[in-house]
Amino acid sequence: MCKHCQQVIEQLGIDIELFFRKLADLGRGQLSECDKEIICQSLLGHSRKYIALQLCLSAESVRDRLSRYIYSQIAELMQVEQEAIAGNWVLILNLLLNPKNSYKLNPAPQLNSDNFQGSFGRQIFLDPSKGAIAHIKFG
Repeated sequence: MCKHCQQVIEQLGIDIELFFRKLADLGRGQLSECDKEIICQSLLGHSRKYIALQLCLSAESVRDRLSRYIYSQIAELMQVEQEAIAGNWVLILNLLLNPKNSYKLNPAPQLNSDNFQGSFGRQIFLDPSKGAIAHIKFG
């Protein structure tokens, strides 16, 4: 399992391997390790440019993998049009964190004393009262 997949499990409490299996069950075959890495890094809030540098690819290559392979499979799994999710990782995170979809690990990661957990650097915020992710930009 890649380092970023492990981070998705630990930091977001998402069963990313189940998500990958459900994508594979769509009948298009297994995702490549590169595609899995792109998905995990995107879920963690990394930019395409950062992901490209980490994978020794061009930013255009990452963009093409997202638009040609990754978004189409996720959209099919979510039963929405690809345009509805392309680039919208907040929407994808909400799918993965919704307990009825079985991707959320039990028990959920512990929240801090304020009952709020967030990452100001990557603009990912977990709001346990709503069970969803809010996307907030600063500056």
